[in-house]
Amino acid sequence: MIVTIKALAAMLSPPSAQFKAATWDIADAMLVEDLLTPEVRRQLLPLLDEIHEMELGRQQERFAAHFQRSRSLSLNLIEHLPTDEAGPAAHLDSCHLALLLDTLADRPLNEVRGVLADVAPVVEILALRLEALGSSYAGVFRALLHLAVQGARTAHDAEGYFAYSRCPPGLTGCTGPTPAAAALHLPER
Repeated sequence: MIVTIKALAAMLSPPSAQFKAATWDIADAMLVEDLLTPEVRRQLLPLLDEIHEMELGRQQERFAAHFQRSRSLSLNLIEHLPTDEAGPAAHLDSCHLALLLDTLADRPLNEVRGVLADVAPVVEILALRLEALGSSYAGVFRALLHLAVQGARTAHDAEGYFAYSRCPPGLTGCTGPTPAAAALHLPER
């Protein structure tokens, strides 16, 4: 099991007393696993502090306000693609990011990075929106992008790891090549 992916999935799930109690043990396990750079791990600290310190009911309310009541921050990845761009996944009722990560935690790391690279344009938009709100949840999305870009940089065919080197048409708040794709110097499609 990839502890870091499992922990990121838990951070994107409704807050629970169990996760709250284990916050620093989980942070220590991610440190030992060493998949994230110190800078990326530092971006997770504000959220981990809040999870540990904030009253559980308040955490749950904040989570719901961010991810369950706001379509622009929905963790259902399909909601961020226009119907005609969703392709084969359009028939799915849900492609929830936390559930996807929970499933990926038991897969090989290269496969995880490939899937994360495929969803990187949507993850990046969510990170930007959360940063604009000053939300500590943005760190989780930055960690996912780090893993996606890291996988693409080490892959023989980096372009194959990105479903889009440009933002999909109609994706709100996104124009031109995504910064993640631009950082890899991928050609525009």
